[in-house]
Amino acid sequence: MLRKFLKDEDGNIAAITAIAMIPLMAATIASVEFANMSRTGNELQQSLDSALVEIARKYPDNLSQSQLQDKGKSLFTANSTTGFANADLQYIGGTIDSKGNLILKATASETYDGVYTDSLNQTLKRKASVLRNVGAEACMLSLSKTASSAIDIYGSSNVTLDGCTMAANSASATSITRGGSAILNSECIHTAGGTSGSAGSSSVNLKCGAPKEHTGPSSDPLADVSMPALGTCFTFNLNGGNGWKTLNPNCYNNNKLTVNGGDKVKLNAGTYIFSGTAISILGNGEFDAQGVTIFLVNGASLSVSANSIFTLTAPTTGTYKGIALYNSPSNPTAISMLGGSNQFVQGYVYNPAGSVYFGGNSSGTGKQCVRVVANKIELSGNSSFKANCTTELGGRIARTSNKIVLVD
Repeated sequence: MLRKFLKDEDGNIAAITAIAMIPLMAATIASVEFANMSRTGNELQQSLDSALVEIARKYPDNLSQSQLQDKGKSLFTANSTTGFANADLQYIGGTIDSKGNLILKATASETYDGVYTDSLNQTLKRKASVLRNVGAEACMLSLSKTASSAIDIYGSSNVTLDGCTMAANSASATSITRGGSAILNSECIHTAGGTSGSAGSSSVNLKCGAPKEHTGPSSDPLADVSMPALGTCFTFNLNGGNGWKTLNPNCYNNNKLTVNGGDKVKLNAGTYIFSGTAISILGNGEFDAQGVTIFLVNGASLSVSANSIFTLTAPTTGTYKGIALYNSPSNPTAISMLGGSNQFVQGYVYNPAGSVYFGGNSSGTGKQCVRVVANKIELSGNSSFKANCTTELGGRIARTSNKIVLVD
């Protein structure tokens, strides 16, 4: 019987097949793991590329290394696939090359544990590089994407942009318009749409030769700025007495701040929030705010009349350096600066949801370091803007559309 049992070959094929399946199953599992690891690596690369392109598109050139790292991590996390358990942006750094182009480099890693086993512990590392071609410096920028006459130069105005350009993000066929006897001297015109009254006009002198139409949109240079917390606001009393009446930095919620003819109001250096306040500087009224950032919220507005004496300069240090006037993106009120030859403004005038009516500036002080960034801009009177204002603008440079390419 023993001999018969030993000679019996029934079931040998199944046993042999089972044994042969072990390496086949191992190979299959290895193949699946490799495919999943490769997919995870690709997703890691895509997340890193997306984050780097986004930070090149959104943020200015002058971010510190720590700011760059913080914003890079935030964007990398936002772009990461939800399946990433341990993804980490290890490094992001930026340099400016000899041509002024921004070069961003970053590395990221992810630990891959495996699908069928959690003990692989493979570290996936990816790197990326982005080059952002430097755009032309813009002295004024309209942020509207659709408006006609997003920038409008009209009447007998005479506008000079020395070393800088004007730019509009509107795709309208008439995004930048010039009418009447208005004169424009500028480095160039850049628009995502078209122009009217500029091409071929003897009243328009562009160093670039002709308007650059249908370009990409320009980045908002103050997109990364957060307003201070509103906190407790107070009322002020400027009644009584002659001479200068002074305010100190704070949040104020008076309904009105009116500077009538003969009145003089001075804002000491610092940060101011006006909540719901209609600020009006009337003819022969005098308003002096040097080293000041003014924030407008909750329906607050600013109107500067002709023949008033209006001085507003931004601080050159601190969190809000380079920003003279900032109207909240949720506050679409207009800013009207029609002081003409007695109007001196230095720094950014920012109104992303509303219009800025700019009626000239002081010719006695030469070309000014003022930047107007708004939803729409209307220009009248004689205005002179200049480039190379790094200190006065706190290092915040508005630029026309940039070409961003992955180089690694």
